[in-house]
Amino acid sequence: AGSSGSLMNWCNVKNAITGIQVDTFKVASEPTLTVTNTRVENMSAFGLLARGAIVDAGNCLFANCGQATVALTMGGNYEFNQCTMANYWGDYYSRKYPELWLNNYYLYQPEGGSLTMVSRDIERADFYNCIVYGSMSNEVWVDTVSNGMVSSAKMSYKFVNSIVKVSAGTSMPASRFVNVLSDDPKFVDPQNYSYLLDTLSPAKDLGLLEYGLLYPIDLKGDSRVVDGAPDAGAFERVGAK
Repeated sequence: AGSSGSLMNWCNVKNAITGIQVDTFKVASEPTLTVTNTRVENMSAFGLLARGAIVDAGNCLFANCGQATVALTMGGNYEFNQCTMANYWGDYYSRKYPELWLNNYYLYQPEGGSLTMVSRDIERADFYNCIVYGSMSNEVWVDTVSNGMVSSAKMSYKFVNSIVKVSAGTSMPASRFVNVLSDDPKFVDPQNYSYLLDTLSPAKDLGLLEYGLLYPIDLKGDSRVVDGAPDAGAFERVGAK
């Protein structure tokens, strides 16, 4: 209890059930976990599972998971900058969850009692210069209702200068989706785990410079700010790469 200030930087986390789990013990003044320049891939369940935590993530890839690629559950406080979330899992069995799961409650049932919902605020879940895309028609689940019970907790989230795949016709209010596209980002070869951007990617130059400057070197070692217009996601398209 009270653990905070953990750091993961330039890590590869692969081929597990859950890649990173960050639990509910937190110190309000600093992140439970800061994860930067890191690849989290090929998990049978969750890539990043956070439960009521504080997480800052920057220049990371979260990809190819059997359930949610990023699950932000039981409330918490989260910021993602220049991250790619890509999920095309399904060669072995279809996944049940969209890749990004936002949840502001948990359920419990005391012995002899009824099922109870405990509401927990998502104080913020902010995504800047990110890509959230995959093989399902909707890749964002805003989870506030279960068994007829509605969470009373805050559900504060927004996407800024990002690509986010939501179902056709889904309302994208300007307060939550700021300069957001739902177009295919045109990854080079996602079936073979390449999430680089193809020539005609709409993610090209989509990002805001102020967030790109937080992580000026992309996940493959190239500058994302030399042209003054960072691409969305963890990979900057440079020349013919």
